[in-house]
Amino acid sequence: VDFGGALRAPGAGAATAPAYAAPEIVAGELPAPAADLYALAATTAFLLTGVAPQVGAPWGAVLTSAGLGRLERVIRGGLTWDPIGRPRTAGEFAARLRDAAAMDVPTGTVTSVLFGTGGSAAVLAAATAVVRDAGGHLVDAVSTPEGTALAVFSAARAAVDAAFDVEQLSGAGTAVHAGDLGGWHGATVQQLANDAVALRAGTGAGVVCSPPVRMLLGSDDRFHFDRVGNGFAVRLAAAAQPAATVAGDRSADRASNWVAARRSVPIVGREAELRLAQHVIEQGRAMGRSAVLVVVGEAGMGKSRLLAEVAHGAAERGDRVLVGRCTESGGAFEPLLDALGDDALTLPGGQVERDEEGWVDRRRFFRSISDALRTAAPRHVLVLDDVQWIDGSSLALLQHLVDELHGSFSVVAGRRHTAAAPLIEQLTGATRIEVGPLSAAHLAELAERSEVRLDDAALRSLHSLSGGSPFFTLQLLQRIAVDDNPLVDERRLTAGVRDWILQRVDALGSAVRETLVPAGVIGGRFEVVTLADVIGVSPLEALSHLDLATGAGLVMEGEYPGEYRFVHAIVSTSLAESLSATRRALLHGVIAERLERSSDAAEQREAALHHWFEAERMGNPLHAADLAAELADQATERLAHERARAILDRALEVLETAPPGAERDRAESRLRVAQGRAAFLASDLDVAMEQVFLAADLAERGNDGQALAEAALVASLSRRHGRDDPELLRLLERAIDRCPAEPAVLAAMLHVRRARLLPATVEHHERSRMARRALAYVDRMSRVDRATVETEVARACWGPDDAAEREAITSRHIAEAERELEHGQASRWTGVMIEALNHRAGARVQLGHLRAALADADRAAQLAYEAGSTFLMTRVMMGQAMIHTTLGNDELAERLAADAVAQSDRHNLVLVQMTISYAIRRDRGEQAELARLESALGSLIDRIPLFMSAFALVHAEAGQLDDARRLLAELQTMTPWPRNWLWLAGNVASLEAAVLAGVEPLITNYAAVLRRYSGQWALGGAELLCFGPVDRVLGLAAAAKGDTDEARRLLTAARRVAEAEGAAPWVRRCDEALATLEGGAG
Repeated sequence: VDFGGALRAPGAGAATAPAYAAPEIVAGELPAPAADLYALAATTAFLLTGVAPQVGAPWGAVLTSAGLGRLERVIRGGLTWDPIGRPRTAGEFAARLRDAAAMDVPTGTVTSVLFGTGGSAAVLAAATAVVRDAGGHLVDAVSTPEGTALAVFSAARAAVDAAFDVEQLSGAGTAVHAGDLGGWHGATVQQLANDAVALRAGTGAGVVCSPPVRMLLGSDDRFHFDRVGNGFAVRLAAAAQPAATVAGDRSADRASNWVAARRSVPIVGREAELRLAQHVIEQGRAMGRSAVLVVVGEAGMGKSRLLAEVAHGAAERGDRVLVGRCTESGGAFEPLLDALGDDALTLPGGQVERDEEGWVDRRRFFRSISDALRTAAPRHVLVLDDVQWIDGSSLALLQHLVDELHGSFSVVAGRRHTAAAPLIEQLTGATRIEVGPLSAAHLAELAERSEVRLDDAALRSLHSLSGGSPFFTLQLLQRIAVDDNPLVDERRLTAGVRDWILQRVDALGSAVRETLVPAGVIGGRFEVVTLADVIGVSPLEALSHLDLATGAGLVMEGEYPGEYRFVHAIVSTSLAESLSATRRALLHGVIAERLERSSDAAEQREAALHHWFEAERMGNPLHAADLAAELADQATERLAHERARAILDRALEVLETAPPGAERDRAESRLRVAQGRAAFLASDLDVAMEQVFLAADLAERGNDGQALAEAALVASLSRRHGRDDPELLRLLERAIDRCPAEPAVLAAMLHVRRARLLPATVEHHERSRMARRALAYVDRMSRVDRATVETEVARACWGPDDAAEREAITSRHIAEAERELEHGQASRWTGVMIEALNHRAGARVQLGHLRAALADADRAAQLAYEAGSTFLMTRVMMGQAMIHTTLGNDELAERLAADAVAQSDRHNLVLVQMTISYAIRRDRGEQAELARLESALGSLIDRIPLFMSAFALVHAEAGQLDDARRLLAELQTMTPWPRNWLWLAGNVASLEAAVLAGVEPLITNYAAVLRRYSGQWALGGAELLCFGPVDRVLGLAAAAKGDTDEARRLLTAARRVAEAEGAAPWVRRCDEALATLEGGAG
């Protein structure tokens, strides 16, 4: 098999299949034997899996699923991005493959678990099952103490989880140790077993682990570690931490550690800047406004050191100091999450559908954060580093905090000079502080503090070489001190910071450089496990290289074992830029793949996306687009539309580097759908509609039915502003025609939205028939999707005859949601619960259970408030107001309606407020004034039968019988009315108007129609209007017909239920009717 590359004619480069080409070949370098080794490893991977090992290809997963995972490390060793890390010859590569294939346990870095059995065969059998289920291997061919057994795992987390399960079985003490097994530089299984035996000795019951295991677990916060002997006692974090631990304490600890680490180096020459910072903060507090300081300077000029000094001074004065950092990969509200902690800044997301009112939801979310800060401490100083990378959503939250917390909140931020306009300086009242180079006199002071003696010539040389950079100066002084040379020799130093850093790295050896350069591309912070995976060595081998770099002052340990960070961004940037642009882009692609494969955590995926973007065409632009759309949708759900739109703009740029075709159209359509969602959240409705219609065109061109369906569903959100849009209706119809079978919820929701978007002229039974088509798909859905769809269908089909059915369906959904939410966190079931409670409240009002309905509405409102959904909350608030109006709580009803409209000016909320005002004013006897509104509202009344009935009634009650008869006559020309959620209330109002106006034929007709609803209440929608018990109006009709006994029976029944539910206005109306009846009879 010819697995190598070939030289073309002189100067023409190399010829090889792209999927098998080494990175250096792709970068344009000439072929070398190491490139042949890369192609051999790629060919081997393809022969074993059928998948070419291109960036993003799942060949490793295929290998593992085929039971050949022990070969993966060897193959990856041949696929390293740097030629030096590959085997020297094809024979060596083949030998490593043979050795790995002969192993009956995993190779590479493995984690061993030594556990006690007490000699019990039952314990051993149960433990063996635990090990096997966790993906481990029980090893027989080793010598361990009597009554113990050894298992080996590929993953440290799986090993520790299994260790806890096994320890529960035996209680005899379990040791977990990690090391390199097999291959080159690896230990034997017996050596690992001996180490585990030594670790377990004398520890007693419980789980212990070695330092390498602690490192491999990294930031896993499920475990708590206590130092014991040469290892750690491991406990589950839930049992280890007291309930009193609060997020605020952790935030304070993080801030304190950050300040202390940066104050460990001296600061000189910044007295004027510190005085200015102090003055700005004090002046802001004196004037009752938030101080905003932005420290600006080139890399290495001591910005972070100055921030730390300001923070230290604030803490000394009793301020609560919080510290957050921005990174190049970013994330929604990243610096605030870093400063406050995940617990204190719980981001909403995934509970309810966000719509064009998401900005209102965000305003409430922001207010909850400012309220929490106000409660936590009287004064705060927020320190933010590297804000040249701050995202727009974080900036919006910062502006809110600056505005809301006034003089009790100060922001102190640091940023580098950038070509782009600095977002942070858009904050109200921002004061800029420039930090420039230090003078020679200040460098002399630094040298003195570092105990380095310099003469004038050496000092001038040092100043010239360092450019007055505090960081570079301290690095040079450290080098001089280590070399035990009290004088600076200009000839021994390179010109320029980057060259000098690379010289220091080279002095540590090629292996260290080949470890640090990829680390520099990863970024300022990195995990050993990720770095090792990228460069194709074991984590323990990478750690040995990092130990040398730590000793040289280039990197330091991070916030948790297994994390490292460069001492300064200059170091990581210099290392990354030592690569050619092409090789750097290739490495970004490798890093992105490894990060995405290693964890589903949001932070890891954000970092992976950053590296996919940096890789551009050398990575996988199509995959980057899909990941960007997913992360942008998450940002939109979390009310961070600026972040979402920034991600999507960059993704569209990167996608341009992909070859044109259907796949690119498909990827772009999904990006445009996500753009539409984000624009809706920002209330940028025109842009939102433009994006989703463009997405629909691309989806159709790319034959992507799912993207077309998603575009249509996002576009249908605009209907909530009351737009009848034929073009939108046609889009939904096209989407239904091309919607894929799965996921079934898409097709179902398309049918529901289409039914709800039909013109008002379509009869209700036709609308209901279309909506019910969605129910054909529910058997293929998850339970939460099924509940969502059934709720949507019930709302679309709401009619006067299904109140009992609606109560039963919604009760089932509520019970399901309660079970799901009982032990879990807020989720999509929260949205199901809110909608179901709201719909059940409406059904219960119609069935006459007003108190139960109010309990449902109150509960729904609380859930909507907690979920941060203004759309749902304001709708539920109107339902509360309608019920309170029915109960006679007029002031509370008016306040609820006004509050809802204050939060959202949706036209339908204003309409509902009008109906609530109508009901209250009727109770107050203001019928004449209400009647005069008919001419003012004009065509609005003419189009809606319920409103015509309502105004016919107030005309009749005001004695304006001709006007009442006019409206009743006009209503007859509109029959048959749509038998929808407004039908019952409209007919009841018309019957009462006909009774008062003496229109006998209509009394007969309406009464005949309404008798089947005896015992119910005349509800118009879930939030609109209630005309009281149907029996009351039937009683009035019976009295008008002269049937006194029937009238008395009906009115008495209506009064009884109104009194039982506490509906005072309807008790009074029934009493008045009964009194009139008795008076007439007397």
